[in-house]
Amino acid sequence: MKGALLNQLDPLGIATWFMDDGQMVISGWHTNLKGEKKPRGRYIVFNIQGFRLDEADTIKRWFLEKLDIRSRLQYDCSCRKTHSVKLCIGAVDAYHKLRPIISPFVEQVPSMHHKLDFKYSDDHEPPEKYTSHYKPSHSAEEIVADFLQREEIVGATGNSR
Repeated sequence: MKGALLNQLDPLGIATWFMDDGQMVISGWHTNLKGEKKPRGRYIVFNIQGFRLDEADTIKRWFLEKLDIRSRLQYDCSCRKTHSVKLCIGAVDAYHKLRPIISPFVEQVPSMHHKLDFKYSDDHEPPEKYTSHYKPSHSAEEIVADFLQREEIVGATGNSR
């Protein structure tokens, strides 16, 4: 994926890409004081496993430089492709930056509403800034190498993760 091709994306193009290859992931659940089961957090994933690692780095950089959206690359061990990553956008940037760009288009397609359903009330939407475990991402090649090294260690010791 070349930067020039990415630069041709307008909000409709980004929304279409999201509706095709994107998803919202719930990262854990908790039970509130009323006994209701609520999502602990959410983030958005663009499934870019079909791209080469250098292209994944280009996509990550493009989101930051053009849209001011921070993201990280995450190794996808479920993919049959050996060296495969997906692009993850944390809740803050997903809610405050990506959602306003794509929601006007996603809302026009009822079968896609579930892909962008944050269900945050005014007092539960993600803060503008937060101090969580969010870390700047390494390159796609570093992520894959780290994962493969951990797999070798686990395989050699016979321990499971």
